[in-house]
Amino acid sequence: LMIRRPPRSTLFPYTTLFRSYFMKRTFNILYLEDDLAVAKSIMRMLERSKGSTFKIHHVRQLPDAVEHLGKKVFDLVLLEPNLPGSKGLSSFNRIRRYISNAPIVILTSHDDIKLALQIGRAHV
Repeated sequence: LMIRRPPRSTLFPYTTLFRSYFMKRTFNILYLEDDLAVAKSIMRMLERSKGSTFKIHHVRQLPDAVEHLGKKVFDLVLLEPNLPGSKGLSSFNRIRRYISNAPIVILTSHDDIKLALQIGRAHV
């Protein structure tokens, strides 16, 4: 049995579209993380990426994030759901109220399957 790769000509339009969208674009990212060491590590990783440019707006508390959401348009939100003053699904819901079009990526060191399922059920 031989499995053949599709001809390059059929892949070309998709790869070109992907590269043109993601590789030559500046993304505005709102990053909510209360642990400064973790935040610096993630921001450093994004700054080192090649191709795309990321403008990262880091905040440590949910009220600060809400203030930023009122002033700027963001392409992506990176969210640690367990912030001071707000925990879990309530953090996610509060951010979702202010930003409906951009994806929210949950970044957490907590192994909380229940929270993951709640967010998935509520917002898929």
